[in-house]
Amino acid sequence: MNSHLALENPLSLSRADALKIAKDILLEPAGITEADLQKTLSHMHLHRLDDADLYFQRTLNESWSLEKESLNLAVSALIKVLVCALLAKIKQHLLIL
Repeated sequence: MNSHLALENPLSLSRADALKIAKDILLEPAGITEADLQKTLSHMHLHRLDDADLYFQRTLNESWSLEKESLNLAVSALIKVLVCALLAKIKQHLLIL
């Protein structure tokens, strides 16, 4: 496998910029240093592995929740707004009659 073909660079980043992005997004949040990577690759070569790829995956999970009291307050406030709007319409309709 030609290594220059495997490393596609659609953004035309310099090698230094690509490495900085990889460090910031993948390595540092996981607590991995360049020394850790070098140690891993060296260990692989000691066992006569000729070439290998290291794959990194970043996953972001996000969730939202409302406490029952917060939801009840929001619904209560919405009901009050709707009731006020309804009463205003009724008063307006009665004034027209």
